[in-house]
Amino acid sequence: MAKSADAEWARVLKFQQEAAKIIVYLYERWQDEKQYENIDTYLQPLKQTAKKCGVILRVMTKRPFGVEVKAGRCIGHVTLRARPGNRLQFTTKEL
Repeated sequence: MAKSADAEWARVLKFQQEAAKIIVYLYERWQDEKQYENIDTYLQPLKQTAKKCGVILRVMTKRPFGVEVKAGRCIGHVTLRARPGNRLQFTTKEL
């Protein structure tokens, strides 16, 4: 990976770290409201953090629950999944 790509990926990872509490809140809310709410409205609470981290929000995803973000030419998918024992697990992968 080139230095610019490394820096772009670092912004995606920083977004995951900075937005973690908001994403957990949105995940839990989605579990209760998915029959009534539009998933696209879930981008709004993440906008300020995205701007702070230098990433652009692309789209919210339902399965797995998460958000795609873009930093330069790097696109990442930050997801949150339930695991056994009521644990939540974040995953971030490059698309």
